[in-house]
Amino acid sequence: MKKHFMATVSLLLIGVLSLGSVISVSAKALPLYGDVNADSIISVDDTTEIQKHLSNISEFSQEELTLADYNGDGKVDILDVTDIQKMLASLDYKYAHELYEVENVDFSSEELTSLEFKVDKCIRPYFNISYDYLYNGTCNSHLRTTFKTYDEYSRFFKSTFDEYDEKFFEDNALIFMYDHYYSDSIKDNLDNVYVKDNVLYLELTHREPAEGEPVTEGLGFWNQFIVVDKASVENVDKIRVKSNLDYFYW
Repeated sequence: MKKHFMATVSLLLIGVLSLGSVISVSAKALPLYGDVNADSIISVDDTTEIQKHLSNISEFSQEELTLADYNGDGKVDILDVTDIQKMLASLDYKYAHELYEVENVDFSSEELTSLEFKVDKCIRPYFNISYDYLYNGTCNSHLRTTFKTYDEYSRFFKSTFDEYDEKFFEDNALIFMYDHYYSDSIKDNLDNVYVKDNVLYLELTHREPAEGEPVTEGLGFWNQFIVVDKASVENVDKIRVKSNLDYFYW
């Protein structure tokens, strides 16, 4: 069982910063949403390819459909073209996968400030990103981010999940954890939250079924919403994640 889990391929969604009219991709920033033509940058050429697809001039593969969903609302439409154009024009817009840089590293909690938090909701399957990343019938996909404003939250989810309003974000912020495993018998739980020097530290426990424990068939999608005090994460611009897994996501 353990070896089987370790063989699965995990995808880390890493925030990519826009520079001028083009976004470049590092070796670890995979996939680069918006880079439909796979030239490692987001440019007007990508919007042209999406428009061709929408006009039925060309047909996208499943991978291209995933990359074309720039704003992360689960569909490819003219809004993805518009949002890419806004980014290229340096307008005030961040797409769903570009909120904060995330690193999966080991860290010590010494000298870190512990934060109080509350797991408010754990739901599924509102945010689904992973059907196209299936390897040998198994898949691990994870997303860790935080929403400090209603604007960030609403841009990410569109109208998919409207449990939190502008009043909520006056004093609160959300840590959002998305996990997709090939079975809902597997889950990641948030144990501790820390902050230091504009970095949010998340300490997780990865739970696998015990030896002999039945494994539920079917894909498992977990969406966890964790409430923290807004003032404590106001300046956060990076997230570091520590897990009890004995391998890293990349």
